[in-house]
Formats: sequence, structure tokens, C-alpha cells
Amino acid sequence: MTEVVSVDDDSVSTRRYAREIAEDAAANGADALDLTGVEFVSRSVADELLHQSERRNLELRHAEGEVAEMLNAVRGDTATA
Repeated sequence: MTEVVSVDDDSVSTRRYAREIAEDAAANGADALDLTGVEFVSRSVADELLHQSERRNLELRHAEGEVAEMLNAVRGDTATA
């Protein structure tokens, strides 16, 4: 069964906060982060979320709009690096 932790803020604005969200989710046995309602992440936060999701084996779910675009842009940057 998949354990999901919801991100309750509409904006994740720092790498540190992104790391804390992932750490808390993993510590509570979650294997997914629900990004429903998150309307903004910076490029650096998207990078941190992707890094933490890989490191902690967390799936990022329900990213929409600008958040999904930023995650995809960073994934593209990572793939070509």
C-alpha cells in the first residue's frame, strides 16, 4: 500500500524546506509526495525535490501547471548534464 504525504503549502520556496518535507515524509514511512495545491516552486526547489525523491525513493504526484513545467524543465536539464 502506498503511503502519501500531502504538501500543505501553495509554495515551496527554499531547498531547505523541500529537503525537510522529503525527510519528514520518509521518516513517516511515506513513498509519495502529493503536490496538489502547490502553485509555485523555483528551479532550485524543483531540483531539490527531484534529488530528494530519487534519494528517498519518493514519487512526486499531482504536480500541475507551473510546478509540473518546472519539474520537467529540471528533469531535462539533469538528463543532458
